[in-house]
Amino acid sequence: MARREQWREQAKLARLLDKWLEPDRTFWTTTDPVAPSVTSGAVREALLRAGAQWWVCRSANAAMCMLYESGVPFRVIVHEGGTIECWQHPELPVGGAEARSA
Repeated sequence: MARREQWREQAKLARLLDKWLEPDRTFWTTTDPVAPSVTSGAVREALLRAGAQWWVCRSANAAMCMLYESGVPFRVIVHEGGTIECWQHPELPVGGAEARSA
């Protein structure tokens, strides 16, 4: 994936996380998948030992699907007028490696 496309997917994911995750119940951040230092590698290892789930996702949609399937609660948005908006599971490419556990 080209850097520009990767940046677009990261920006899209940030918007989706801001919209659908409750800030008082969840925390999210982005990390580089390659540990650039001993310290960041140690933090990653400590998170895994503590039971954190780790997913490598190639798209914002894949990341949202993995969060949903991991049991992360999403908001239900009630708009003016009473209409309700719930997150919808998108179609992912069949046979593609969109997300994998690490």
